[in-house]
Amino acid sequence: RLQKNYLQSAGVDDPTGLRNRRWFEHTLRRQALRSHFAVTPLSLVVVHIDGYADYCNHFGAEAGDAALYAVARALEQNARPTDILARGGPAEFMLALPDTGIDGARVLARRLESVVAETVVVLPDQSILPPVTARCGCAEHDSLQSIEQLIAVAVEASRAAEQHHRERRDLAGLDQRQRLEQLVQGAEAAGQHDEALRVL
Repeated sequence: RLQKNYLQSAGVDDPTGLRNRRWFEHTLRRQALRSHFAVTPLSLVVVHIDGYADYCNHFGAEAGDAALYAVARALEQNARPTDILARGGPAEFMLALPDTGIDGARVLARRLESVVAETVVVLPDQSILPPVTARCGCAEHDSLQSIEQLIAVAVEASRAAEQHHRERRDLAGLDQRQRLEQLVQGAEAAGQHDEALRVL
């Protein structure tokens, strides 16, 4: 507990080893001021892990922490030296992208989604679990925006992307079930037809 309190006071997130939300917001404010006076763009990418609560419920809290750690390392390895990475929430990571507009942020976001989906989750006993997936939301800072507004826009975009992904997945599953039902009905109808022919 003492170690956790020390890490929090130092601006470090315990499960991931990344900077925490409080530190990130303070740093983002400084970056926004720099961007304003230098007249350069500043963008934010929020990486939201799909179904993180379900993952933890299915595999356990230790697996959830292992997934967070794995994603954190993957994001670190794929961020640029100038990018600022932190854990933003229970299932969220945030990257501030100095000197980057919204188009560049979206390119990075798509790459990060692919990287996370390929990241192996390993437990302390070296057991390997299925990877998690993630959706990203992007926003570019406007000089009239507060930092809280910028974060809110990116968070909302990431959660809307997760919702859209879930709806597409559910629709695909529904389509598969419907096709299977049609095949079964077709097979039953064919069987009834063959039975009728035998009777004749």
